[in-house]
Amino acid sequence: MALRMVRLLTGAVLATVGVWFCLLPLLTALFYIWFDHGLVGNGPSRYAIRIHRHLAGRYERYGRDRIASGVATTLGVHQVAETEWPLFGSTFFLSATEALQTAWENDPEAFPGEPRVYARGAIDAARDLLLDPGHATWVKTYWGLDYLTKENCFYRSLLIRGLSSHHRLTGEQSYLSFLEQQSSSLAKAIDQSPSGLIDDYPGQCFPCDVVMAIDAIRAADGVLGTDH
Repeated sequence: MALRMVRLLTGAVLATVGVWFCLLPLLTALFYIWFDHGLVGNGPSRYAIRIHRHLAGRYERYGRDRIASGVATTLGVHQVAETEWPLFGSTFFLSATEALQTAWENDPEAFPGEPRVYARGAIDAARDLLLDPGHATWVKTYWGLDYLTKENCFYRSLLIRGLSSHHRLTGEQSYLSFLEQQSSSLAKAIDQSPSGLIDDYPGQCFPCDVVMAIDAIRAADGVLGTDH
């Protein structure tokens, strides 16, 4: 009898795990693929809207907690996930919010709320993480105290793109002079390079990041009224 109960409980646990981790994700994916016309058309994706709203509060807490912890100042340059990802994660969150805000302005009825309103805390937390000197520790190790004036393509392009999105979402102007300095000096570095390429880190060039930097500079042009 005891063995039978163990087998029944084990089967129940395995069935629950299978449903939760296999069946439900599959059904969720099929539901949105079938019914979410934004995934295959031009309208806003209901799934993207739902996920963004769900993540906004969590991202705000993540950004605030990470800055307060000071952990970024303790990391080495080879800890890529821990050093780079919080920065481009924040930039991606701001860019995604900007895109959803544009979609809301075109079709507010498709949204449960205005993205720049319900996500305002996360928007500002992402900005603060981008501007936090502690989160520049790894590029300071590579480039020294001149990390904001040397090539440093990847890091600086994230600052430019993220701050441009933040301004469009909030209208904040306190960092516009910094944004102008960064976009102009990075554009100059690319323009003066014999090959049109500059380094992310000394001796490490990733051409796709230069393309991203050019796009970021053009985004800043739209904010600043400049033309590079």
